[in-house]
Amino acid sequence: MGITVREALNIGILRQARVLAGARGLGRVIEHVDVIEMPDIRKWLRPNIFYLTSFYAVKDDPAAQVELVRLIADSGGAGLAVDAHSFLQGVPEEVVRTAEAHGLPLLELPDEGGYVDIITPLLEVVLSQRHLKNEFLGDFLLGNFRSPDAMLHRARLLGWPMGDKRIVLIVDLDGFEDYVVRTHKTENEVQQVKRWLETVVTGVLQAESAGEHIALERSDSIIVLPSCCGSGTEEVEETASDLADKIRRRAEEVLKDITVSVGVGTAYSDPVDLWRSFQEASTALAVGYRIFGPGRVYRYRDLGVYQFLAELGADAKLQELSVRILRPLLDYDRTHGTELVATLEAYLDSGQDMTRTARLLYIHRSSVKYRMAKIKKLLRTEDFTGDQLGALLLATKGLRYLAAVGRSDGGRPGTPASRAPTSGSGDRR
Repeated sequence: MGITVREALNIGILRQARVLAGARGLGRVIEHVDVIEMPDIRKWLRPNIFYLTSFYAVKDDPAAQVELVRLIADSGGAGLAVDAHSFLQGVPEEVVRTAEAHGLPLLELPDEGGYVDIITPLLEVVLSQRHLKNEFLGDFLLGNFRSPDAMLHRARLLGWPMGDKRIVLIVDLDGFEDYVVRTHKTENEVQQVKRWLETVVTGVLQAESAGEHIALERSDSIIVLPSCCGSGTEEVEETASDLADKIRRRAEEVLKDITVSVGVGTAYSDPVDLWRSFQEASTALAVGYRIFGPGRVYRYRDLGVYQFLAELGADAKLQELSVRILRPLLDYDRTHGTELVATLEAYLDSGQDMTRTARLLYIHRSSVKYRMAKIKKLLRTEDFTGDQLGALLLATKGLRYLAAVGRSDGGRPGTPASRAPTSGSGDRR
């Protein structure tokens, strides 16, 4: 989150720069500034970087000059400022046409001053704006404001029109601390992984929409407020979910040895309610990761009963209720090393269909039949209907939720969180 190229034209000697092409791209955001003076720049390219060059390395190669502009544009670069007189006789026309075709801001630098006279004041403003925007977005998403109108006005002053912001995504590196320890990453390598994630997120956002998305890096996550198309809540959520999955898949292609998960909140019509969407995305990410595993997109509205349990927040009472309802099965599992609680959960998830339950647990149907007979005997019932069915669903999901978030007594054989597939018909009964 930096400043636009248009804003940069009011800083230092860039006030004297001439826009040669790409005026429609002056809204591109500058996050960093870099000097390009080597023939092969591919490995250095990143989105949102504002580049400075004299074309020294390719001064005698017009095709390479055009290719450099194209590569910067394709990588999502913020713009290119050229010293057109140290080694060139002005900026070549084909370079100008290429920049215009790609919507890449192309500036001709004034003769006076050096790169340091551009980089230093520009970075000072970029870093200052980043701090202000981080501070604002933190307050906004945590609901730390008294006047919604004042917050929206503050957003406009920072160059963030919030009118099309209706939903929040949180992109997270799965188990990042464990990953760092396991792979013995240095601090520089850790920061490089985070930069790559930022690059991926920014690149996908730019490729998917012409709107101005907002992205905030926070620890090993990136909070995204996409510019959403469509008016209906469901349409916005579907669009956001598709965007989240594209980010997830692209990140895993680039990062390779670590998975990425994305939490998706609910869409709201009023941007002042985005703090609610942020909380929901946080819950979806935390609960979804633990319940369903890493490397996925978790939508808050798809959490089902886990959404209710997360909002309830009464962990001690939930633990007491779940254990009381399932006590006969828990005691039997603990004593005999069986998996009756896990079997009951799978049976209820399968609509009380034994064949589907067997497939879910990777065991023979006869094993399911045997286990269910034992379960019904211990619970003193013939069928699961009505209030008892509701209570058993709540209890099994309650134990799974508590185990997943680390607030149950944990480690008991047969609890839902420890359910693992077994094979063949010779499984433990």
